[in-house]
Amino acid sequence: MAWHTLFTKPRMERRVAETLAARGFEVFLPLLHYHGKRGDPLGKPYFPRYVFARLDWEACGATAVQWTPGLTRVVAFDGRPAVLDDARLEYLRSALDEL
Repeated sequence: MAWHTLFTKPRMERRVAETLAARGFEVFLPLLHYHGKRGDPLGKPYFPRYVFARLDWEACGATAVQWTPGLTRVVAFDGRPAVLDDARLEYLRSALDEL
């Protein structure tokens, strides 16, 4: 199991995150919380078009993720999905919590 970065279609971050979570994957979609014009609490993605998901490519296979509605592609280098280690993701979470 490792964290991967997923690149979505514009404004489809929530849909991708919700779909993958419903399939049983652990997802991380950092949101920037603010209040709208009427004072309603809102949130927009801190990293537009990006979602982080914890995946095991051996167990789930690439097709379980690649055909998710709203997903453009899995971020990869030289044809291999890029891996984000747990320590970096936890640092990112803690840094965003402090904001």
